[in-house]
This record gives sequence, structure tokens and C-alpha cells, in this order.
Amino acid sequence: MIKRVFWVFLAIFLAFSVAVIGTGVFYTTISTNKPIEKNIRRLEFTNDEFTILQLTDFHEWAGIEGASSLEVTVQDGLKPALISFINKALDDTNPDLVVITGDIIFPLSFIYDFLGTVSIDTLTYIADLFEEREQVWTLTFGNHDTESGVKKEDFLSALEPYQYFLGPPKENDQQKTFLQNIEDETKSNLVANYSIPIFNGKSVMYNIYILDCGSHYSSAHSYLPITQEQTDWYTSEFNRLKVKQGKIVPSIMFTHIPLLEMYEYVNQGRVEVFGINGGISPSFVPSPLFETIMQNKDVTGLFFGHNHESSLSMFVEENGHKLLMAITPNASAESYDVEETTMHGRIIKLKTNGSFKTYVYTSDKNSETNILEDLIISYD
Repeated sequence: MIKRVFWVFLAIFLAFSVAVIGTGVFYTTISTNKPIEKNIRRLEFTNDEFTILQLTDFHEWAGIEGASSLEVTVQDGLKPALISFINKALDDTNPDLVVITGDIIFPLSFIYDFLGTVSIDTLTYIADLFEEREQVWTLTFGNHDTESGVKKEDFLSALEPYQYFLGPPKENDQQKTFLQNIEDETKSNLVANYSIPIFNGKSVMYNIYILDCGSHYSSAHSYLPITQEQTDWYTSEFNRLKVKQGKIVPSIMFTHIPLLEMYEYVNQGRVEVFGINGGISPSFVPSPLFETIMQNKDVTGLFFGHNHESSLSMFVEENGHKLLMAITPNASAESYDVEETTMHGRIIKLKTNGSFKTYVYTSDKNSETNILEDLIISYD
């Protein structure tokens, strides 16, 4: 009888939990009673060059799932293969900034996030690694990060103490952030939108835009586009920088999910493509972002993650403006037991004259150069 009552109670609890996924009922924001002293780091060119390492789609979660979501062995660190890859990539490429473009977390059990902090802990393990390396980094979110119900605001709150993390809620007269509240309890707010300048002396020579692609608190939904509100905010930043610098500031942009326009250009055979076409998996409707970029003529590179096997890239020219759109393949470790997995990242080397070069970094031991297909793409 007692066993039957237990299972009835558990069933009711699970039903209630599913009903409140994304509401934050079971999760309390990490906070501290002590004020956090943290300066906003100023990004600068060195010898006319600035190097960015884009990493994406870790799909990491500090737990090993058993026969069901009720049976999880919680881990006290990241998968060894991921740790090894990140350290080697940092050693090989020596980036000035690391940008992680979503699907960092792939929760295996919402119960362990309602009653524990496995997803939050996973993100702090990543932050610990960069803190130990004294590596400046930032992130935006993908479609999977919030599926266990942990809010993006809580992820970012957990990162506030980290000195090398660059992101909200900190900003000053140069570095800006934007939050869009979504009036839909099944969807997350768009909180990871940043405008980050790169200086050469007193002048902003490049700007980095990072946009939150949005997500649902369930995997059974279509991929969301960048919103009109996000696009309007980007345009306001474009105008602010143009006025302050007296010219259009060359920029690059990062988000998780590829734009529908990228799929249309490739599907219609309208452009030459480079790299491995492993698929695109774009947002399900057009975003106003693409047309606005081509009107503003400032963003020269737009970089995505999301499709794990694709390193597809392409140049688009419209309205007298050239834009490179490129997908970066994943950096996902196979398991805690497998210590070697081929993973990838993207290197972008910016120049003060507005040009850049980019290639996909690979951990494949068969590669003598660590450059996937030995393909280096130049934007001049």
C-alpha cells in the first residue's frame, strides 16, 4: 500500500513539474550577499589583429543517465574529451575572445534541475575552465539550453562572479546589452544580446553583435527567428556607433540558428558554397535581420552553430554589400568514458582595415594543420 501511494505521489509530482517547466518554480536564482567587484574588459587589437574562437553545441550536462530520467549519476566536472579539446584549441589558436554560440547545455533530466542544479553546475564548470586559463569569453543561447526549465536569467546570474566572462547585466557607455521579455510562458526571454566593441587606441575598429536565438521549454517546436525587436536594437547600436565614430563600423555577428535566407540561397543554387554541407536547419520563418544588415552595410560576417556536421559557408552580395554567412560544426564530447572525440571550432582573425580570415579548427589527428579541409576563407 505504501509503495502504491509513493508511485501515485510521484506521478502527481511529475505531472505538476511538466506543467510548470520554464516557470522557475523549483529553481531559485543563485545570489550572493556580497557585492561583486567586476570591471568590464576592454577588447583591443594587437598589431592590427584580433582573434576570435567560436565554439558551439557542447551539448554538455554533468550527469550520466541510467535506465530512466529518474536514474542519473551526477558528475563533478565536464567530460574529459571536452576539457582536453578546449585546452588544446586555446593553446593552438591563442584567441583574444571565445564566443560560445548556444546549445551549451543538453539536459538529460528536468527532475535533477528542479531538485538540484546540474545544468547550472555544468555551465560553471565551463566558466571555471576559462577562469583558470584567464581567457575572456562570452556566450549566447541555443534551442536546447533551457529545456529542463532553468531560465537563462539564472544561467547568467551564476556567471556574475566570473571575472573573465563578458556579458550582462554589466555594461557601460561602450558595451551594451538588450533584454526582450517574451509574453509566452512556453518560450524563454531573449537575454543574451550584446554589442561589444573592439578598440584600436581610442577608436572602435570593429564591433561584435551577439544575438539570442530564442528557445522553447520543450524540444517539440520549430526553430525561432531573430525578432523585430532584436533587429531594431541592432540598428540602434549601428546608428550609435556610426555617429560616435563618424563612419560605419565594420562588424561581425553571432547567433545559434541559421537564418532562413541562408537555406534559400543554397537550396536555390544562387551562390557558390564552401566547406561541408551537412545541412542548415534554419529558423522556420524569415527574420527582418538579413534585410536590415544588407541595408546598414556594416556586418561582414554572420556566424552560426546548430547543425553539428556542417561547416557550410557562402558569400551573399546585395545592395552593394557583401556578407559571409557560415555555420560552425559542433564541439560535443561523446561521453565521459570516451576520452578522444573529433571536435571543431571556428577561428576568425579580424584586421583593423575591416577585412578578416576564417577557418574551421579541427581536433582530427589526421589533420596536419588543424584546419578542416585546409580551407581558409578571406573577406577583403
